[in-house]
This record gives sequence, structure tokens and C-alpha cells, in this order.
Amino acid sequence: MKEFVITWPRKEWEQDLYEYYRKTELNRKERLKTQREQYSLYNFYKNLEDALDQAGIKHSRLFGSRYKVPTSIDKNKIYLSYHSSSPKKHPNVWHVHTSGSVGYFSVDPLGYSSFSDVAKSSHYFEDSQKVDLNVATEWFEFYSKKYIEEDMSRLYQSNYSSLDLNEPYVFIAGQLSYDSVIKQHSNVNGQQYYNKIAETFGDKGYKVVFKHHPTTYTDNKNQFYIPKHPSVIETKASIHSAIKKADAVFVMNSGVGLEALLHKKHVFTGGNCDYKWATHQIKHLDEINNAIDIIKKPVDTDSIIKYIYYLHNHVYVDCYDVDSIKRKIQEILNQ
Repeated sequence: MKEFVITWPRKEWEQDLYEYYRKTELNRKERLKTQREQYSLYNFYKNLEDALDQAGIKHSRLFGSRYKVPTSIDKNKIYLSYHSSSPKKHPNVWHVHTSGSVGYFSVDPLGYSSFSDVAKSSHYFEDSQKVDLNVATEWFEFYSKKYIEEDMSRLYQSNYSSLDLNEPYVFIAGQLSYDSVIKQHSNVNGQQYYNKIAETFGDKGYKVVFKHHPTTYTDNKNQFYIPKHPSVIETKASIHSAIKKADAVFVMNSGVGLEALLHKKHVFTGGNCDYKWATHQIKHLDEINNAIDIIKKPVDTDSIIKYIYYLHNHVYVDCYDVDSIKRKIQEILNQ
């Protein structure tokens, strides 16, 4: 059986990981609230090694491989490469990253998010539509209710007041202009996309709610700005508060789009992403004009429910569930 090589972003994690994990259990509720993504990352690494141990599979650690695939590949080993991507599949390399859902990880033969095989191959969506709707619905309703009620999101949602708007509105979730998924996999220019949405819906009497990516307020690198249209309202309310009453949600390829699908909303994407198959994909700015009519029609909830269920139960890995990780390991070995 092939040995697994687990790439770790930083050498100091070797000691910090388990110390952090031990201390975290003492204040788990607070960690889950303010450091959800980091907490899930530590859990993934710990449970991955536990799963390999339980399966009797040898494994080792390789440090300093964040953003890049290891340069030397041993054909007798399987490499789990963190936060990386490849232009083509390699039988010995799988790419690991957090997904758009808290606690779930992508383990993909091409990369993460917009770089992933899931984002490039429609067969995942086609397969998802074959699942039993009743099974998918039972899981979806439980998961989405918990996710929304607990105000879960990859980034901490601060304690700003909820969005209280009783007029028709669409919601734009802003991203970072320098994000790799924006720079490499946008269908349209991000700022022009935001401006066009504001103009199109604002001129039709809608309010346009815009929320910056939270990192915008802690660095000076984000070049995206709030659209300059009188209909636009900036909010710092939590993602779920902003999504709740929106007639539609617009993203480029942010994980917020996946969260909006949990609300069963019309979601429009302006770039490549692994959940795009359940959204309205904008390839050209002029297509935003059609969105006015689209959002007046019922949402195809059956397709959304089946696809979200399939992603979480047949594609992603639950970092808190050792059995889920074991299944992915076996899937990799069976390739």
C-alpha cells in the first residue's frame, strides 16, 4: 500500500497543531465562533493522521509546500498538497483546501475552488441530479437550518446589527481583487460586474446591498470599491442576515455563493467555482440585464438541494468525521 505524504504549510505547525488542539477543547464554543476556519484546519490534519493510522497506512509530513506542489514526486507515494493546484491531473497528487462550507474540505485531483476538477467537469452535477430527492432534502434541511441559525461562515461574522431592509433588494458579496480565484478565473471584470449590477437593479427600483470582504478593513490591498449608484447600501451585517431577504445574491466566485444556496436563493456567479452548476452563470456583463426577469421566476430548489447534498456527502470531506476522511483515502487508493 502506498505511503501518504501530508504537506504542511509551516514547520512550526508540527508542535503547534496538537498543543492548539488540546487547548482549544477547553474553549471550543469560542473557537468555533471566532476562528472557525483555523479550528477546522487543525481538526482536518489531526483526523487525517488518525484515519491513516487506523487504516494501517504509513504517512509522513512535508513542510513548506503551501501554494505549490512538491517538486519531487515518488510514484510509490500519495501526496496531499495543501492550498495548491495543477494544470493537469497527476495520479500521485491530490490538492487539499477548505471548501466554501465550514468544516468541509476539498480533496481534489486538480486544485481548490475555481481550480478544482469539480469546477471544470459537469459530471459531478449530472451525477448529483440522480440522487434520491427525499434523502437529499432531509439532509439539506437539517444542515442548512443549523448553518444559518448558528450564523456560520468561513470568516467570523462580527456582531454588527442585522440588516433591516423592507424594500426589494439584491445582495452583492464583495471579494478581494488580489484573490487567486478572482485573478485567474473571472468571466468578467470584477468592478465592472459590481457596477453593472448596481446600475441594472438600481434603475429598476431595487436597493443594492453591498458587503465588502472582511479583510478589506484590515489591509489596504483590495482595489474593489462600493458601486457609485444611489441605490447602493453598504452593510457590515453578517452574511446570513444580508442574504435572508435578498431577491438574489451576486458573487464572482466567493464561497458566499455556496452559503446563499443554503438559503435557496437565486445565485449569480461571474467566475468559475465548484458550485457554479447550481447558479446562473454570467459570462458577459450584458447578461446581467436578463437577471431582472430570472429572479421573478421560482428557484430550482430541487437541483440545488441535490447538488449541495452531493457535494457534502460524496465530494467534500468532513474534517470532524474520521470515517468521512477514510472514505476519501480509499477513493484515492482506488484511482
